[in-house]
Amino acid sequence: MKRREFLKKSAVAGAAGAAAVTLAKPALSQGRKEMIIVSTWPRDFPGLGLSAQRLAARIPVLTDGRIQVKYFASGERVGAFDSFDEVASGNSQAYIGADYYWKGKHPGWAYFTAVPFGFAYAEMDAWMKYGGGQQLHDELAAGFGIKGFPCGNTGCQMGGWFNKEINSAADFKGLKMRIPGLGGDVLAKLGASTVSLPGSQIYENLVSGAIQATEWVGPYNDYFMKFYEAAKFYYYPGMHEPASQLHMGMNKKWWDGLSKTDQAIIEAACKLVKKGQKVSPEIMIPLVAHVNEFTRVRDLIVAEAKDVIDKSEVSLDYKIGTMIELPRAAVTADEIAAKADFFSFGTNDLTQTGFGLSRDDAGRFLPFYLENGLLKEDPFVSLDQKGMGVLIRMAIDKGKPVNPSLHLGVCGEHGGDPKSIDFFHQVGVDYVSCSPFRVPTAHLAAAQAVIRNR
Repeated sequence: MKRREFLKKSAVAGAAGAAAVTLAKPALSQGRKEMIIVSTWPRDFPGLGLSAQRLAARIPVLTDGRIQVKYFASGERVGAFDSFDEVASGNSQAYIGADYYWKGKHPGWAYFTAVPFGFAYAEMDAWMKYGGGQQLHDELAAGFGIKGFPCGNTGCQMGGWFNKEINSAADFKGLKMRIPGLGGDVLAKLGASTVSLPGSQIYENLVSGAIQATEWVGPYNDYFMKFYEAAKFYYYPGMHEPASQLHMGMNKKWWDGLSKTDQAIIEAACKLVKKGQKVSPEIMIPLVAHVNEFTRVRDLIVAEAKDVIDKSEVSLDYKIGTMIELPRAAVTADEIAAKADFFSFGTNDLTQTGFGLSRDDAGRFLPFYLENGLLKEDPFVSLDQKGMGVLIRMAIDKGKPVNPSLHLGVCGEHGGDPKSIDFFHQVGVDYVSCSPFRVPTAHLAAAQAVIRNR
């Protein structure tokens, strides 16, 4: 890699763990696609709304800006229950919601959210992945021009809020209750009068007496809806929704026009949200020798990230750091630490630049060095602690006082070598990364290092 050419083109490499991401300057507008997402949830609503906003935020980050997302909570672009038609028509590209809201269009939609006394969360997930559930969803959705993926699950919900005590099935007769999906059908058989209302309209209808009961999600979500102000009785568990699955549904024509890569990224983002994982990207700038190089590229990243985040209308925490893989970077680590959020020691390249040799060519003469005692160990297998180790220790000793929150890691095959791991532990490295087949050894070596150095 030509470092000066790299800086001129302003390319940036980013990483989280062992993965790599590249961010380019704003000129990379060619080939971008707009994705408007409409949600059935209120903005910033705990759990449901926030998870939808996180999903919207992940897509432009994971696609390196190829897909620009504009997110609209319920009522901001269309009403919550208008989301399906908005996407099916192509006016927007995706919705996030619970598919049982579309039961009036086809009763089959309800089965992909919850069945009374039906699947628990793990069972629903297994059915979708391995029992043909996704294929059935695709078949149903295709008839409406939709392509969807699960993107969350509420787990078992509460039985609901009631303005009168419920002691028997007979108490449901004549009760006006907000309860969508198949659960509503069950209570209707008991004589209840059921309606489906979006979340934003439940409280006012409960207070006014238009409905006498409602179900929503669970204590955490329901608290923010203030249902406790309008109903005295709260029951658990809810037979109607033992594990309510949420979906992202996309306009199928738009979906089919995406590359296979971007399709896979969107599917992966949905899976992350479903697992309740929060993504915190770490963008890593490689091959830095001077703090001014780092500062210039960091400024480009911040501008690019702000543009993507503003357009997505979400919040996203991210960090920008660098790989310490050049001797000068280690020597001037105090200057770089003042601007960086983390250091990742690229020990493979640091060994190359420290020894002044190419790893690709070293195989021709390193065996001779080892056989004749010129080197005791291959420096690309086990860290040269007297040389590269001194540079790493120096970088940490200089960087930490300037930036006490500086996160320290190692990226390289040395992260799977027990002797190297012991050294990294001693100097205060927070984590190591290595090839997958070395991970078990790294786990064991890290535990042994902690015990040995107590």
